Amino acid sequence: MSNLVQTVINAVTPDLITKLSGLLGESPGSVGKGVSAAAPALLAAALQQSSTTTGANGLLDMIGQVTAGGDILERLPALLSDDTARAGLLSQGKGLADGLLGANSAAASNSLASFAGLKGGSASSIIALAAPLVMGAIGKALGPSRTASGVQALLSEQRSSILGALPPGLGSLFGVGGAAQDAGALFREQ
Repeated sequence: MSNLVQTVINAVTPDLITKLSGLLGESPGSVGKGVSAAAPALLAAALQQSSTTTGANGLLDMIGQVTAGGDILERLPALLSDDTARAGLLSQGKGLADGLLGANSAAASNSLASFAGLKGGSASSIIALAAPLVMGAIGKALGPSRTASGVQALLSEQRSSILGALPPGLGSLFGVGGAAQDAGALFREQ
């Protein structure tokens, strides 16, 4: 089973980071740091949402929206190169991110901006870009037979890698910070 966090981060290649940094008026380092933080943050939100069957079914709906046009992870370079396609991707991503983050959307953007050294609008755009990638990565890992229990099992299996990749401060937004992150910090120190 592939690591979902790495799948999303690896989809945004250095060339795409450079392109995004130019579009957003941000440094490539800040954009890369933002993508690397947004992926586990959105996956943590999906993990939390998958704790109920209703939430898992909601994730399946989001996955269906993203994968209807094919593998988003492979189509990303083309989508970012075309102004109309990019606008559509960001619009779709904003809706997905709002569905995942709910009332935490603004706080997540602010935390990401602070963590990565980004402007607020740039952080929101990175979250909007990462949301379809997260749903695409989950969909790809599930394969063609997607069920609510499959989403729950997949995200449960990925829990430790998701929580381990969360930057400080973002986990608490989803109720997964605190002890889980403190334990992760202890293991990293040894």
